Amino acid sequence: GGGGGRAAFRPHREGLAGDARDGHLEDQPVGADFPSLPDDRIGDRHPVDAQVLPEPSVRKLTSELVGPSARLGIGVGVHRLIDAAVVSLVTHVVVDERFVCRIPEGIGLDVAAPLMCAGVTTFAPLQRWGVGPGSTVAVVGMGGLGHMGVKIAAAMGAQVTVLSRSLDKADDSRELGASDHVSTKDEASMKALRGSFDVILNTVSADLDLGGLLGLLKPFGVLVNVGLPNDDYAFPPSAVIGQSKVVAGSMIGGIQETQEMLDFCAEHGIGATIEVITADEVTEAYDKVVAGDVRYRYVIDTSTIGS
Repeated sequence: GGGGGRAAFRPHREGLAGDARDGHLEDQPVGADFPSLPDDRIGDRHPVDAQVLPEPSVRKLTSELVGPSARLGIGVGVHRLIDAAVVSLVTHVVVDERFVCRIPEGIGLDVAAPLMCAGVTTFAPLQRWGVGPGSTVAVVGMGGLGHMGVKIAAAMGAQVTVLSRSLDKADDSRELGASDHVSTKDEASMKALRGSFDVILNTVSADLDLGGLLGLLKPFGVLVNVGLPNDDYAFPPSAVIGQSKVVAGSMIGGIQETQEMLDFCAEHGIGATIEVITADEVTEAYDKVVAGDVRYRYVIDTSTIGS
């Protein structure tokens, strides 16, 4: 129905929902027992992400900032919703329909689930900073976020280089669309990359030498951070002033951007690279996530909840 209506979602027994890394309930067919919904939405595959905020006290704020027409994804109120940590392990959820997107045909439910976090978190800044054919992009980190950054930037037409602590995932990087994979510990290779990139997408939450990364940018280049390190970033003003470089940040994306991301991924045949687990494997999966031993997102099969 109209703005502010609610939609009920139930697990799809053949589908997979919930990202163990993100704690979201992802994609359930919309419930037919809600007659206020338009007929053409009954049975659609709809993903739900971290921006579903039922608290009335923050609904107006979030509607203005991350509603259907907004292009901004923020964290205001998101982390107040404690249930976000357990939504992956429920069998029903009711959400504000304004915060519901649609998964196009051509994307499986399992590989679509992490797109609602890693997909839009990387798509939004790449789109915002004009990545396209002819762009040179570096993705720092080849993990849950980084692997999606590589796929999306390559699909946008960019020449992509992965910057990682080691060469362990070099084959994966190239398979996902990168033209090169460079170890950040290789000083000679890093020096050779100075002044190479239009955009650097930093996906890691480690404390990095931002000044060194800024040196890899072309004039007017952008270093956009989507990771959250423990300590503040530090770099000399001369690293940005001399060649008009930009240091930026981004967090998920607005609802409109999220739908654009889903449409883009469907058009280009992109899904997350995943490992599917059952509900009783969550603890083991969490330990592997902490250890960095996952390629590249865990997805929970909701049909195993309570079984």
